[in-house]
Amino acid sequence: MSNEEKYGFTRQYHVLLTDKQKIQHEKALKTQSALFQYALKYLFKTYGVKHIGRPMPFSQKPIQYLLNKIKTGFIKDKYGLARWKKSVLFLSSHSADEFLKTVYTNFSQYRKRLVKADKSMDEKARYNFKMNVTKDKYGKHKNQLHKSWYRKGSINFLRNSASFRTITSQKLPEDSKGGIRIEDKHTDNHTFLTIADFGTLEVIEDLSELSLKDIALTKIKKLPDGSYRLQLTFSLPRKKQKSKTIQGFDWNMAGNEAFCSSDGKRIKVSDAAIKRADDMSRRSMQLSQRVIWKEMPTGKASCIASLTADSRS
Repeated sequence: MSNEEKYGFTRQYHVLLTDKQKIQHEKALKTQSALFQYALKYLFKTYGVKHIGRPMPFSQKPIQYLLNKIKTGFIKDKYGLARWKKSVLFLSSHSADEFLKTVYTNFSQYRKRLVKADKSMDEKARYNFKMNVTKDKYGKHKNQLHKSWYRKGSINFLRNSASFRTITSQKLPEDSKGGIRIEDKHTDNHTFLTIADFGTLEVIEDLSELSLKDIALTKIKKLPDGSYRLQLTFSLPRKKQKSKTIQGFDWNMAGNEAFCSSDGKRIKVSDAAIKRADDMSRRSMQLSQRVIWKEMPTGKASCIASLTADSRS
């Protein structure tokens, strides 16, 4: 088994898009929003409250099969297409794959809460939740919109023409048509970077020292002020330290040694700890030998004294 695992981190950069790239990004967001509505409706219909007992896929191949089925149904029902065409949808197939993975992950988390609520909430609890009777630990009502119990923690559909802001693309090989690569460096330290789906972008930063081989995903996000950000997700190997197996310990050994492990490591009690323990033991003996006077109900004083030596006899 390999002793390496991956860890990821992201970096964001200011980026300038051409008018053509802005139009493509806007149309891709519309397709992505429609895909979200379609996928969420399919997942609720297939694995929602009416089908709690139906198991969801949990391994990679069955999940990918399900996501491909959603994609095929989406382009057939919405666009009458037999294959995914970026020229029509403005969203690439691998971008749709990455987006659907996120949707499926979020829905699976909701499904776990749904199954838990189905087992833990009886009819009275479900009624109280819908009628907004139940309160949280702060005394506030939990369900001011009077949603049903199975809507607790659910994913909401997009409303009022709401839309996503980010398009995610997979990293393609550098020698491929859409592979990520640095094309040129501008005189004012701007970098022309080519990524999948959008072509060459002008990044307002010097990326000449950037390691392209560590990039896993690229994202372009539109901010509320109309500007754009390029987000790069890096994936790097992390070496794990080999753990040492210790079979057991022995304790209460001679020479003030508290523990001795099976690998030969000895842990000795310090002299300061021994001195403190002796002092506490001596004080405890002194306290136990004191005479404790207790006032009896009759008003007479009774001496209840016991020496440690006598109590042990």
